[in-house]
Amino acid sequence: MLSRLLFIAPIFLGACASPYPNSFTSDRDIEKAVVGSWQCTAEFGDDKRSLDVETVDSYAADGTYKSAGPAFVSFQVEGEYIELKYWFGSFGTWKAEDGELLLASEDLRLTILSHPGIEEVFDLNDSLPQSMAGPASIIELTEDNLVLSVDSNLPPVMCVRLDG
Repeated sequence: MLSRLLFIAPIFLGACASPYPNSFTSDRDIEKAVVGSWQCTAEFGDDKRSLDVETVDSYAADGTYKSAGPAFVSFQVEGEYIELKYWFGSFGTWKAEDGELLLASEDLRLTILSHPGIEEVFDLNDSLPQSMAGPASIIELTEDNLVLSVDSNLPPVMCVRLDG
C-alpha cells in the first residue's frame, strides 16, 4: 500500500501544480495569473516581407501595462534584402473580460535604430495609430507561458514569464 502511495503521490501533486491551459474559472483568476513580466515574441510576414517583435511586456495589478523591445522589419526592394531595426514601445491599460485580455494602448511608438534618417522617407509611425484597443484571445495561460491571438489570420504571440 505504501509503495503505491509513493508512486501515485508525485503524479497527483504534479498534476495539481501544473494547471491545464485556460483552466481559470474567472476573469479575476486570469488577471492574477497574468500580472508580472513576460518575454514575448511575435513573427508576422512571409518570404518577401516580415515583422519580428521581441518585447518585455509588464502587466501591473493596477490594470496598467507597458511593452518595449526591438522590432525588425525586413523586405526586398529590387532583389535587395533590407532589414530595419526599430525600438518598439507601448503603454496603456489592460483587464480580463469574458476570458480574453482587453488591451487599450495609449501610445505606440517605433524609433529607428539601424538606419538614422530613413524616417524622413519611410516612417512606420505614420501608419501606426497613436492609440488602439481590442481583445486578445488567450490560447494558453500557465504559470510560465502565455500565448495570445490578436487575429485568427496572424500567428500567435508567444510569451514566457520572466518573474516568478
